[in-house]
Amino acid sequence: MKKQVYIICLLVSAVLFSCGSKGDKPVQGEIFTIKYDNNRGLKTENLKVVYTFDYWGTKGNNYQGAKGLFQNILFPDSGRAFTADMMQKEDVWVAEILIPTDVALLSYYFSDGDSNDYNEKKTFTSYVYDLEGRPVENSRFRNLDFLIMAGKSLPDLRSELRSEIADYPENWRAYTVYFRKGFEGAETFPEIDAILDEANRTHAGLIEQYGERDEVKHMKAEYLANYMSSLYVPFQSRQNDAKEEFMKIMKSIPAEMHHGVAKRRYASYLEFEKRRENSTKFLDNAVGSVAPDFSFKTIGGVEGKLSDYLGKYVLLDFWGTWCKPCVAEIPNLKKAFSTYHEQGFEIISISSDSFEADKLKDYVDEKEMAWEHILDGAMGPLQKLYMIRSYPSLFLIDPEGKISSINNDLRGDLLLAKLEEVFSG
Repeated sequence: MKKQVYIICLLVSAVLFSCGSKGDKPVQGEIFTIKYDNNRGLKTENLKVVYTFDYWGTKGNNYQGAKGLFQNILFPDSGRAFTADMMQKEDVWVAEILIPTDVALLSYYFSDGDSNDYNEKKTFTSYVYDLEGRPVENSRFRNLDFLIMAGKSLPDLRSELRSEIADYPENWRAYTVYFRKGFEGAETFPEIDAILDEANRTHAGLIEQYGERDEVKHMKAEYLANYMSSLYVPFQSRQNDAKEEFMKIMKSIPAEMHHGVAKRRYASYLEFEKRRENSTKFLDNAVGSVAPDFSFKTIGGVEGKLSDYLGKYVLLDFWGTWCKPCVAEIPNLKKAFSTYHEQGFEIISISSDSFEADKLKDYVDEKEMAWEHILDGAMGPLQKLYMIRSYPSLFLIDPEGKISSINNDLRGDLLLAKLEEVFSG
């Protein structure tokens, strides 16, 4: 048991307590003392701990890596973050907080109002324990994002999930993510097949133990879906190798000798590479440049030009109803529009959808998206003008018609923070 507890301590991204008596750990339903030696030089007259349970926010995703996940800490979801005053006790600073009975993970950082100690952008993180000293269900599962912020590898994440499954064999979500992370790390067909074999053996064992439960059947459906997606990785690798050799050969042959399928494929690749290079160059130089002007007709029949909005801040929102991250941004856009529209803020949403304008109008009316909407299509002229390659793509244009911010700098609460900055300044 002591060895297991020691391993648990190593897996936690950062802790300020040692594994020992129960009082050194956050336990459900009990008071926990957070300790800090303030070796980062924060001002002590206003020293506070900022903390949350289970997660900080939902703006950044694990596929965005440590940087994306850290945005959740900088801009947590409403009602997620709490603060407590730190008091000096001998040579350390302490704060006492109550651990709720329905949480699994504690994460926190320290602040003096001007500076913050984020523990090198990982936060200080600990499992929440039960009265027997065991990490409660989902504690290891909730820790995954923090392990990603700490730079841990996929094998580390799977090890964390194995510990969760060992203690809580009916945590079906843990199985799903465990196998997904396996497929994410597989780069060859044999590696993918090995993960699938492991998943099938595990599933057979669960069927034998629990019977044909819907949760067990759904778990298999989940890992089969991830298996199918993972097959593209080695396929893409082989395709890239073939493409590299193909391009090398075609470049060595005079253009007048090109013909047939090879000629058409070569021309297609050259055009794609040109578009990609132009898009990268456009985005790299977008901030500070004049936004390309365009004429438009909205789904409501309003005609105009982007330059008609000079003197206002305008957000160009390239999106689609099919795009989950785009749809997830709608509440943020609504809040930004309702807060700053009267101060001179406008939104023009440019849809990549392929259906009719009436269908888009029904959708935005249902979602109460009370700003201008343009139906452009996936390969529409505005998509090409702004060289859109991913969704959502966001451009904030200042009153002089220049692009001031783009894309991830305008996602979630970052948009509101940017607008607060420009309208209060």
